[in-house]
Amino acid sequence: MGKKGRERTRRVNSRKRALLGIIARNPGIHLRDLERKSGIALGALRNLLDGLMESEIIDEIEANGTRTFFPSRGIEREDRLIVALLRKPHLRSIVELLLEQESMTRKELSNVSGVPRTTLRSHLETLAQSDIINLEKSITLIDSNRMNRLLVLTRTGLLERMIESVIEIFDEAHL
Repeated sequence: MGKKGRERTRRVNSRKRALLGIIARNPGIHLRDLERKSGIALGALRNLLDGLMESEIIDEIEANGTRTFFPSRGIEREDRLIVALLRKPHLRSIVELLLEQESMTRKELSNVSGVPRTTLRSHLETLAQSDIINLEKSITLIDSNRMNRLLVLTRTGLLERMIESVIEIFDEAHL
């Protein structure tokens, strides 16, 4: 292999290492967020991810219509869908409210969360279909201990949340 070939291999390997670091710190990260955090163009990113999946270093799952990525070890397969869903701020905040209150009505959840009832209905259905909540007159979590454990994996710091909200505002304004 020539000098250019070795340099290209080094560059690809350093990009793969960077991706692995991002995925390890953000299990359940979705493709667009991974693109933003890595700074790698989507086509190149997809190729690198395919190589990592082929090597069985990372896994890809679909969560609520979104492709998400996980390290191949460390999070149980049955927990991965939940972790990916808890990365969505509104779903995470509903689960956090239910952890605090134990049970709430739809009206209470809507008032406390500030999410309109029609939007809340959609979020609640997603959580119920994923066996996270019981949707009865009073909404409760199916397994509070499990949710506490999995929320730890999706918590982000204040600075990271502020950066994400600025990026979302920018994306909305420029798409």
